[in-house]
Amino acid sequence: MKLFDFDKTNKLLLLPEVINIPEFKDVYDRDESKSKYKAYSEFCYIYYVHSYASPYSNITNIDQRKIAVAKDFIKDKNWKIDKVIEKAIAKYKLLIDTPTLRSLFAFRQKLDEGATLLNSLEFNSENTTLIKDTTKAMVELKKELINLENVMKEEEIKLSNIRGGGSVSKYEK
Repeated sequence: MKLFDFDKTNKLLLLPEVINIPEFKDVYDRDESKSKYKAYSEFCYIYYVHSYASPYSNITNIDQRKIAVAKDFIKDKNWKIDKVIEKAIAKYKLLIDTPTLRSLFAFRQKLDEGATLLNSLEFNSENTTLIKDTTKAMVELKKELINLENVMKEEEIKLSNIRGGGSVSKYEK
């Protein structure tokens, strides 16, 4: 399910139908400012940390990703994730979760583990075969990752086109 989009200036937008979801409404409503800058920053945090399409998603260590996103989008140095944000994150993850998405994150994690293995190996005659085999496997995994990313994009398009609980017609499949 697509919950966020971008405007022509690449500014993150919360889709209008999403604001009525209680957990997102709580984030939005507690920011009493006219600009809603705090709510916008918190929605950016949720999206950029937890979306497969986020440019930060290549940071496979979730704690490092959270730090990077908070540094870039949350200007309040004392900001911490509270219960309202925890609930909004949980709802976001629930609404976007699919087997394809779980597979995508698992694939990215495995590629990262392969890179860590390669970095840890000393280059010598004993490790040459292992390095070669690992590199070959990673190239194959990367190809599969690209295919999986394309499937995820198609899945997201299909899910975002279904409004009001309708079903996908045979022509949309």
